[in-house]
Amino acid sequence: MLKLFLQASLSTLWDRLSLQGKWQQVASAIEADALICKDSLDEETFLQNPLMPQIIIGKKDSVLSEFSCEMSTLNDIPVILESLEEIISKSQTLHNKKIPYKNDLFHTVLAFIWTRGGYVKAHLSHTLTYGYGYPFIEKICKIITPPPWKHQNQQASPIVGLLNHLEKLKLLSSHIVERAHSCPSCASLNIILRDGCSQCHSPHINKHSIVHHFKCAYQAAQHHFIRNTDKIVEFICPHCHEELIHFGVDYDKPGEVFLCENCHYESSDTVVVGRCLNCQFSFRSNETAQCVIKDYILTALGHRAVLSLSSDIFSQIEELADEKDLISYAEFLRHTKHLSSYKERYGLEGLILSIQISQTQDEGQTLEDETLLRTIGKTILRDTREGDLISVHDGHIFILMMGAQEDTKEQAIEHIQQLIHETFNEDISDHIIIEEYMLENVLKDQEH
Repeated sequence: MLKLFLQASLSTLWDRLSLQGKWQQVASAIEADALICKDSLDEETFLQNPLMPQIIIGKKDSVLSEFSCEMSTLNDIPVILESLEEIISKSQTLHNKKIPYKNDLFHTVLAFIWTRGGYVKAHLSHTLTYGYGYPFIEKICKIITPPPWKHQNQQASPIVGLLNHLEKLKLLSSHIVERAHSCPSCASLNIILRDGCSQCHSPHINKHSIVHHFKCAYQAAQHHFIRNTDKIVEFICPHCHEELIHFGVDYDKPGEVFLCENCHYESSDTVVVGRCLNCQFSFRSNETAQCVIKDYILTALGHRAVLSLSSDIFSQIEELADEKDLISYAEFLRHTKHLSSYKERYGLEGLILSIQISQTQDEGQTLEDETLLRTIGKTILRDTREGDLISVHDGHIFILMMGAQEDTKEQAIEHIQQLIHETFNEDISDHIIIEEYMLENVLKDQEH
């Protein structure tokens, strides 16, 4: 039975929620699997266990569930609690494996995303400094360490920089949900746009008709033609001083002009001017920064990293991200053809190994994910001899070891197995299949 803790001010909720049978109410947050709190996150509990699900009840009985960041009502709490079971199960998996996530920013962020269904949604709200954000990821960063990574807009949230960094490392992928214009000073989306004077940008602009006097061809804004004499309003041309009486006979109104009450500048056009509600900075519309808002999805590599027992798995992945890439399979086939030619002409030996990861039913994902294979391939590439070539194709990693003798095959396979075991967790190393791939098979691939 799952354990639920309600803060003291919410203790009367238990009978209203009708949770008996699956949930047991406990006396403290430490004992609980999930927590219902009032108005804001329970910071103390979050510090101790950032993966524990928390449901926040705010004003007018509104509810914020941390995994959706969407408001709902008290009636939805049983449904929300139902969806917590998977989160609790995954959190317990990490606890049982003694995954070292608590003091590791990457591990904790990815673990949070993994337990919440493998994705993190951008939360758009005018109450947030930047107009959007990832509130619970921000909470995690506050209890561990501020992320040093910068967004492409240097003023933007470092949380976005962190998520983009994880995407660069292939630990996350992303889905664009919105493109927006942001403040060029602080990167907030909380901006207003309005028409302003094209010279001083003042909002005090009025639209006036343009009057065209047929006889002298003079035209100007209508207020230039109005003359008040002894409480009588006359329509007098300021150029030839003739009175204009009949519309369509003496004059017409061919257009409009904008008059600024601040600087008295007249213009046929206005400019769009912005003002940031966060930092009060004013700017022209063409000075705004482009902002791309994304949801992030955990990749297979990210999933493996969450479950990895290696304390330096992320530093290894960062090193791999900066190294040269693997060769294409077409290039690999060309080098193999050369090996065949050299073998016939000069007796040059060579060895081709194939690495495959067997399928497992794990979180609905297959281990043959190309990103994971490429990461393993790069790991091997860092530790192989100069001149060895590696390619990923059709669910396999192929290694071409020019000059290697047949009697070194077992030693090479054992070395690669050991390398993968030291770098990745048992979920990967236990399913590795390494075998010799005959030269004849590669040449057949080339024919096709």
